[in-house]
Amino acid sequence: MRIAVAAAIAFFVALASADTGEVEEIPSGTVVYVQASTCPDGWEEAFDLRGRIVVGTTAINAPGDTYGDPLEAGEDRAHGHAVTGTASVPSLSVALASGCCNDSVGGNGSFAVTGTAEPVSSGLPTVSLRACRFP
Repeated sequence: MRIAVAAAIAFFVALASADTGEVEEIPSGTVVYVQASTCPDGWEEAFDLRGRIVVGTTAINAPGDTYGDPLEAGEDRAHGHAVTGTASVPSLSVALASGCCNDSVGGNGSFAVTGTAEPVSSGLPTVSLRACRFP
């Protein structure tokens, strides 16, 4: 609740006129999240955002694009990540080992590392908020 209230306060402060301090007109399509059974008067529930969160977009993502399945109330979905990188192993030799094969203790150089981290849940607490859109 505190997060939603803080976000709403920050939003309305950002819309306040520098001259009068009064809230100016709210742009159509504005979305806020509230912890209430209904949206505030003059707002409509954004049913298409149930289980989703609105994030900023880049040039490669079109506004309104969605990814994955929406979360259910209280869901802590497990997820994993792809892992890529390079491991650099220095050249080593074993002290007191002489003769023909001292250079074969282990491979040295750079080696590609790829894989997938095992999916796990975050275990973080969740809160379900209602998404409301200004018409």
